Amino acid sequence: MGTPFLYKAWVAASTAILPIAGRQSMAKLRRAGVEPSRAREKLGHASQPRPDGTLIWFHAASVGESLSVLAPIDRMGRALPQAHFLITSGTATSARLVGSRLPPRTRHQFAPLDAPRPLKRFLIHWRPDAALFVESELWPQMLHRTHARGTAMALINARLSQRSIARWQK
Repeated sequence: MGTPFLYKAWVAASTAILPIAGRQSMAKLRRAGVEPSRAREKLGHASQPRPDGTLIWFHAASVGESLSVLAPIDRMGRALPQAHFLITSGTATSARLVGSRLPPRTRHQFAPLDAPRPLKRFLIHWRPDAALFVESELWPQMLHRTHARGTAMALINARLSQRSIARWQK
């Protein structure tokens, strides 16, 4: 089966608007007091090195979702003392709040925009061994490209209707 038309359309549209969306998202973060090097994370540029060993990625959107993963990461960190953790989120507020509470061996990066180049940069740099998507923070290319790399993936605390599940399975 080939790639669905809607996915191809999403890739084309996100590629076309990336120059504008990238500038706008970085400007918004800078207006919120985020350093330029951190704002560039929206384009997939990492501002910190990837740790050696296993890396488990938690992707959350909001402040609440981001904060909700701290306790599970803390427990996983105790159970898996060699593992490292990455939290991605989209807002300056979530980055500030999570950043001040990070469990040991945990890093935060702004989530890359759902476009080919930012996601490619992000995935090449971080090479996550597992990806956990919180609630319904689902982006087509992020899911497709993460899966294509062979990364184990799971939804946590997800609330999807049967109709949404059927659409995502196409």
